[in-house]
Amino acid sequence: MLRKMSMFLLIFALSTLSVQAATVSGVVKAGDSTGVAVDSAIVTLTIGTGGGAQTLRDTTDATGAYSITSTLLRIGTDQIRAAKTGYVTMPQSAINITDSTATYTQNLYLVSASIRATVSGIVTDSVAGTPLSGAKVLLRIGGGGPARDSVVTGATGAYSFDTVPAGNFTLAASDSGYNFRNTTGYVGSATAQTIAIKLVKILYGSITGTVTDSVAATAVAGAKVYLRTTGGGTAIDSAITAANGSYTITHVQTGIARSLRAQDSGYVTKSIAVTVPDTAALTVNIQIVKILYGSIIGTVTDSVATTPIAGAKVYLRTTGGGGGTALDSAITAANGSYTITNVQSGIARTLRVQDSGYVTKNTAVTVVGAAALTVNVELRKSAVSIVSPKAQVAAGNPDFGIARSGLLRLNNFTDAGEVKVFNSSGKLLYRCAISDHTTFLTLPKSIAKSGNAVIISVSQQNVTYRKQIMMP
Repeated sequence: MLRKMSMFLLIFALSTLSVQAATVSGVVKAGDSTGVAVDSAIVTLTIGTGGGAQTLRDTTDATGAYSITSTLLRIGTDQIRAAKTGYVTMPQSAINITDSTATYTQNLYLVSASIRATVSGIVTDSVAGTPLSGAKVLLRIGGGGPARDSVVTGATGAYSFDTVPAGNFTLAASDSGYNFRNTTGYVGSATAQTIAIKLVKILYGSITGTVTDSVAATAVAGAKVYLRTTGGGTAIDSAITAANGSYTITHVQTGIARSLRAQDSGYVTKSIAVTVPDTAALTVNIQIVKILYGSIIGTVTDSVATTPIAGAKVYLRTTGGGGGTALDSAITAANGSYTITNVQSGIARTLRVQDSGYVTKNTAVTVVGAAALTVNVELRKSAVSIVSPKAQVAAGNPDFGIARSGLLRLNNFTDAGEVKVFNSSGKLLYRCAISDHTTFLTLPKSIAKSGNAVIISVSQQNVTYRKQIMMP
């Protein structure tokens, strides 16, 4: 019983697969539909594109017929072509499968590689229709590559190539004062072809206008106006605005997209896409925005005690990877206040605040107009590591102490950091950056007085080592 059921399922599956198979068939002929049948031609049907593409093949019989049936032929557009030695391999033809169970007819044509044809014509002005003498016409075979032949037109504008081989070809025509032009063709028989080539004359116009302040609407004299290729490319020409803000750029080729860039000291550079028409001068008035500068002010405080942090460093930096580049900086006063002036408005920046014993904090800022932007920053204390000097030295850990009057000894500090000295009330008396592997630091005489009680902190890699020391 089980064997009978398995056989039934197998027969059902095979019948289902046969129902789902589509067929593509046709005839391969030489030249066109009136040509003779081509036997032994390889017909290739390509399904899909790229690395996942699959190919199906069949060989034509004595009548030139082929037939491809497959379950791979699903709904979509596939490509088919025929090829045979002694014939020009033709470009692929598209075949649209709309029903995965239907039969589709696609006749294909091959051209004998021995065929030669004459291709000739006249090169004329596209508007006036007059023949162009001295125009150069290049013949390229296939999709491109080096020229197979070339001719220069005479007084009548005529050109001629006598032995153009079967397949695709390109005629490349050019003449002084005219736009270059490619014309494609196809030789499928020995019949002579006539191809007229019309060249478009290169015309030149001009760009005029004024450059003004976007707010005051006053003329901006001495501004530079550049005509450039698109995409921020190469400068082609330029002009400088007169006292009334006017400018003119002449001899601008028409019909080609360009970029017009206006810039002046103290203003934001502005670019405008332009294309000079064939019939008239192009007027482009440009309003440029004055660059404004504001300031950033605020206070830096302890996030828990809410007390001001004196001597904290406040950096204004560019945004982006790596923390950006420092543009300006300030150090907080005794009341924790800071001011950074001359900050360009409208540009996103990063405000970075750091101090020994605190976790560095970054804040995104953008100054608007010429106003002051207030940014108050609260810093959170970082972990403080304090262990006995002997244990630190024995373990090779960082340690510090007074070697003799006014000389601070630093042991095992292998990274760059900072030394701070505070009085017993927490007021910052002294600070100094240290490089990696610093071993001794001379303290100011005002701090090194005998009997002076101070708090010294040494920071590296966001870890602070702090001691209360009595000066010897």
